[in-house]
Amino acid sequence: MKKLMLSVFALAAVVFSASADKSATATGSASLIDIISIAKVDDLSFGQITLGTGIGTLTLTPTATGEIGTPSVVGTGYTLLDGITRQAAKFHVVGEASKHYAITLPETLPLSGNSEGVEITTFNTVSVASNSLDEAGLGDFYVGGSLTIPDVCEAGTYTADFSVTVAYD
Repeated sequence: MKKLMLSVFALAAVVFSASADKSATATGSASLIDIISIAKVDDLSFGQITLGTGIGTLTLTPTATGEIGTPSVVGTGYTLLDGITRQAAKFHVVGEASKHYAITLPETLPLSGNSEGVEITTFNTVSVASNSLDEAGLGDFYVGGSLTIPDVCEAGTYTADFSVTVAYD
């Protein structure tokens, strides 16, 4: 009987220990990083172009150093004047070291001036480090684009402001 009682107590101990609450520990964490910011360094300038006939397009494509190289001009009679500064817009980005960022630009940008229809129809970008901030959290990128001139256009200065947004990927 004594053996039976001991067996019953041993079985009860196993049953009660199997049904007792168990717990585990987890860690909660968050990584807080520097906010990303952007500042304009230079404006986008297509320079001076003589009017031609028909629709004209001037494309400025920057390199990773901000150089323009030879602009592409399409259209009859449109010519670029020499000695006039053409430049890509330059932007400086500050944020978390080695983080990658995305750039958002408008799809098109109508310019205000003497005639309607003058607009930047596409934008293009190139960055010094493939849209990544360096070890100090710094980066630069350049913006070029294609300027479209309508077939009926008056001479004058055409301008518009455009917004550029950066965000971490």
